[in-house]
Amino acid sequence: QQDVVGPGPVLLKRNSILLVAPMAMHMNPKHFKEPHKFEPTRFLDIQSNDPWDGPFDRSVYLPFGAGRKRCIGYKFAQWEMLIIVSTLLTNVRVTRSPKYDPTKELSWDAGVTWRPDPALELQFEPRVVAAQIAE
Repeated sequence: QQDVVGPGPVLLKRNSILLVAPMAMHMNPKHFKEPHKFEPTRFLDIQSNDPWDGPFDRSVYLPFGAGRKRCIGYKFAQWEMLIIVSTLLTNVRVTRSPKYDPTKELSWDAGVTWRPDPALELQFEPRVVAAQIAE
């Protein structure tokens, strides 16, 4: 119910509206080295049993929000993603489309979610299992 002085030269006046831009934090090189590079291992901590407990600042990585307003299904969503992707990759081989041009730089189209522009086309081929070869 009163003005708040934040870190640095920040003053939040009473009744101000504060918007948090997670993508600005996620793409800030101050928080993530080479933020535009696809580097999923940056979120892994080999020392931990929890695959989501990586060596990064939890206050700047907010895919499910934070604090009291965090999505109640965030752990379920993370485990669901892990199971789906691992099951998919066990059964199919994923390759880039022949139309893919590695010389063309991808840009990102920001909507509700970020996606590569132009679309990154993938091909899925069934994996051949040893038992299938023997038949």
